Amino acid sequence: MSRHRHRAATSHRPEGPSLTSFDEALRALLRSERQGLLSTISLRHPGYPFGSVVPYALFETGEPVLYLSQLAVHTQNLISDPRSSLLVSDSASPELQPARATLIGTCRPLAGEMQEAARRAFASRHPQSEALALPGFSAFLLHVEEVRWVGGFAAAAWLRGDAVRGS
Repeated sequence: MSRHRHRAATSHRPEGPSLTSFDEALRALLRSERQGLLSTISLRHPGYPFGSVVPYALFETGEPVLYLSQLAVHTQNLISDPRSSLLVSDSASPELQPARATLIGTCRPLAGEMQEAARRAFASRHPQSEALALPGFSAFLLHVEEVRWVGGFAAAAWLRGDAVRGS
């Protein structure tokens, strides 16, 4: 994966929004939404993606934290291969092509104090979540390496994972 930012090639908006505004819009989208499409690499169908809609919260780093059941297919996929992505889109947008971001990285379980901090973040964002009271659930952090941001027509870019972390 490239670690560099790339502007979308377009002749319709040569000046376009700055990458800084893409970073800010990305973080605003992640704060405003509560769920996304988690794609993992399937154990049952090797090499194929497996998608699941999952709730998320934002960890203190700004990265998504997921509270997942050990029995879920996507969790078993992540334990086998942590490479994954989380697609988050603007659910309130009336547009046919809402703003969206695909966060690409590795998703691994947290332990110890980080597990408890993630649990608090998730509980704050999803206070009615049954997952928090059930055994067999644990927090996973998506360490974002790169993001594909699409803010609308001719407003797209590859962003470094730091865009999520605000650094």
